[in-house]
Amino acid sequence: MWNRKELKKCDSKIYASWQTYFLCVGLSFVYQFIMGILFEEIPVVEFLEKLTEEVTKLHVWHVIKHLLIFFGEVVKFPFEGLMESFTPIVKGETALTFAVFMEGIRHALLHMVLPAHLLHLAVEFLVGLPYEVGMNRSYLKIRKGENVNIADTVHGFKSLKAYHNVLFAQVMREVLTFIFKLLLFVPGVRHHYELFCVPFILAENPNLSWRHVHHMSEEMTHGYKWELFKLEYSFLGWMLLDALTFHLLGIFYLKPRMHATFAEAYAFLRKNAIEKGIVEEEELSPLASV
Repeated sequence: MWNRKELKKCDSKIYASWQTYFLCVGLSFVYQFIMGILFEEIPVVEFLEKLTEEVTKLHVWHVIKHLLIFFGEVVKFPFEGLMESFTPIVKGETALTFAVFMEGIRHALLHMVLPAHLLHLAVEFLVGLPYEVGMNRSYLKIRKGENVNIADTVHGFKSLKAYHNVLFAQVMREVLTFIFKLLLFVPGVRHHYELFCVPFILAENPNLSWRHVHHMSEEMTHGYKWELFKLEYSFLGWMLLDALTFHLLGIFYLKPRMHATFAEAYAFLRKNAIEKGIVEEEELSPLASV
């Protein structure tokens, strides 16, 4: 029987040893880093636009002048008199030149932002999504008390065929969920939890076709999508605290615990599906059997 409190009692497995704890921290940190979860996007272009606007309003020459006067006092050089002589000539030109310079940087960044976004998206899809499969495989082994090695963490990359299947199944999961969310938000969220098991199934058998994996996940999560939603958002308070700690809480506690909890949830859904004859155990490895 589904019991959210029991599923979340995975601390003993994470803290079984220092090696296991730091392994969990490392697995979750790498995933967050690749997927860009750790760092919020910095609005560089907007900042420069605002800075350019303010510079044209302010007489930046006054700022430069006072800095040079201060520096002159330190090095004992009479910058003040020199600045007063040049102020009427340079004042307007300096502000204008600086503004033009900033405008040039802004336009250069505008041409860099789109390629940067595309590069980040490519890394998320080509590296992050297959890595998620290996991370889940590692957490499934941790919950069984088994040793985790490098081959487990890169399970999604173990062969060209496996990588192709893993990548396509994961990308289709993201694309279909995005399309459903565009149409209506609630069906999109429902579809997200409907495909909850996809990266875990691939962690056990990366050679399955994406359609079959999606179908298996839909069958396994039938009747449990609302429970999965409540399970994930039972961590909401910790998520808010994580934001206040600049994601340090997430790195060292929250994300490892969430990933371990999701592994427990998958193990429950897997066992339930096999007992009901929804999926064949032979299609999956005995990795997560309970």
